[in-house]
Amino acid sequence: MKRNILVICAFTAMMVASCCGQKPAKAVFNNAVDSVSYSYAVARSNGFVNYLVNQMGVDTTYMKDFVKGFMEAAKAGDSPAKKAYYAGLEIGSSEIGDVFPQISASLFGEDSEKTLNVDNYISGFLAGALNDFSIMTMDQAGAMTDSLAQAIMAQYKYAENKQAGADFLAAKAKEDGVIALESGLLYEVIKKGNGAVPTETDNVKVKYAGTLIDGTEFDSSEDGIEFPVMGVIKGWQEILQIMPVGSEWKVYIPSELAYGAQDNGTIQPFSTLIFDMELLEIVKK
Repeated sequence: MKRNILVICAFTAMMVASCCGQKPAKAVFNNAVDSVSYSYAVARSNGFVNYLVNQMGVDTTYMKDFVKGFMEAAKAGDSPAKKAYYAGLEIGSSEIGDVFPQISASLFGEDSEKTLNVDNYISGFLAGALNDFSIMTMDQAGAMTDSLAQAIMAQYKYAENKQAGADFLAAKAKEDGVIALESGLLYEVIKKGNGAVPTETDNVKVKYAGTLIDGTEFDSSEDGIEFPVMGVIKGWQEILQIMPVGSEWKVYIPSELAYGAQDNGTIQPFSTLIFDMELLEIVKK
């Protein structure tokens, strides 16, 4: 039995060398250490081709090149230069092969024609790795990533929200009783109030319920809340300054007068908002 195992192992080694056009050292089996060295490696390679294909995107047509790279790395020994070189190969492959497309997909959603600039990505990564902050500091990079990435992601990933809101407001503006303001804000008078109209310096108390255009409620206040007129979203600022105390209005606010590109959980970027508002009072200071 031992003889058969050794014959099989030797045959496998020859097949690898033959099919890949490489000449790794011929396996020898003079003792138990030799045998376990080989068997251990064979066992380690179980399922490895599937890993190369499915996890690393390797085309098995090019296994000859895989063997060449594997042997170069394996024979690098303790050379610091070689270790650095192969680390660069591995990290470069991971960053551009895996991370880069993932980031692009997170920003641009299903728009397959849009992607990050790969040359700029490589340049920026290496600048950071080499502590070259002549173009941009690490803090600046973090701040810019947060602001620009959010805006780009909202523009592409949530473009459907903007279009749905525009279509909804266009249809709503044609309905009887709906009043359109120059800013794009719409409202309906449910109950006419006869009290004073707030100014931008006033504090007010408002009872309200807010929903998305699909009817999802995201916020409400049954008892009313107090706040400064200028301390809320632009749509509320505008409507409150034409709304008499005692009024109950239904208000339709386009995204640019609400939260714009911001992601507020239930309120996704570019969401049009609907509010049932009742102006209870102007709060005296």
